[in-house]
Amino acid sequence: MNVAKPVLQKTIPPFLLPPFLLEEKVYDTLAEVPVLREDVLSPSSSWTFARKTKSGEKMPQVIAHRGYKAEQPENTMGAFEGAVKVGAHALETDLHISKDDVVVLSHDATLKRCFGKDETISDCDWDYLSQQRTLRAPHQPMPRLQDLLEYLAKPGSEHIWLLLDIKITNDPEKIMRLIAHTISLVPPSPSNPWSKRLVLGVWAAKYLSLCTQYLPDYSITHIGFTISYARQFLALPNISFNSLQKSLMGPRGTSYIRNLKAKNRPLGQTAQWEYVLVTNTPGLQWLFVSFNRRM
Repeated sequence: MNVAKPVLQKTIPPFLLPPFLLEEKVYDTLAEVPVLREDVLSPSSSWTFARKTKSGEKMPQVIAHRGYKAEQPENTMGAFEGAVKVGAHALETDLHISKDDVVVLSHDATLKRCFGKDETISDCDWDYLSQQRTLRAPHQPMPRLQDLLEYLAKPGSEHIWLLLDIKITNDPEKIMRLIAHTISLVPPSPSNPWSKRLVLGVWAAKYLSLCTQYLPDYSITHIGFTISYARQFLALPNISFNSLQKSLMGPRGTSYIRNLKAKNRPLGQTAQWEYVLVTNTPGLQWLFVSFNRRM
């Protein structure tokens, strides 16, 4: 990475970014100039917006970022079940692929931080991954996307929706195909189809046509840290945005927010990679909460 990448030249300094974004493969992907196809259509995700209380006020929906982390290790079934119990409207999780093509839930591409093994998820098969336990107690296994969907399909969970952060360290075509396959394996609640409960979170433009190819009925949100890259997604209808808070500071950030409001697009601010949402209407639509303290 000796040469500055065009899209990143006018963005925030590298020392302010999370380390995984500076990996060469990730950095190069986000540095590519987006090629946006006009046939990419994202359905509206209005079902994720603020809900009216009994008093008539609009209140933002609370999304548990990697689950209830105060009580359970992040991105485990215990964390997700705990978040639902304390009243979260939605869950957020991160997707990677095992060596044998199983979609698993982990923020990191490696097992080091959460499981204490110096190995990459993509180099491990599911049988091995399923036997690992988190370093943090209560020691939990890594779940699959299928496990989380099966939990959300149970009676009583029909109201919970899910944001999928599709990590760009994976092969784009493979992970989108496998996500679609996994969803097809789990029958949804009869009253609420998966297309009204799942939002596809994508970092790079190359994923957009794959969303249309494999999951055309599903809403899309762009996750990113550079205004110059994100702004180009405004050409496509209904896509929402989640942006690093530092990138929204100053005149360029103000102009960007104004553009989003003019096009009636929700904007997610990411402060230290914990999400807080700002919208084009009074009050919040989504509120990403990291449950680091007990409720």
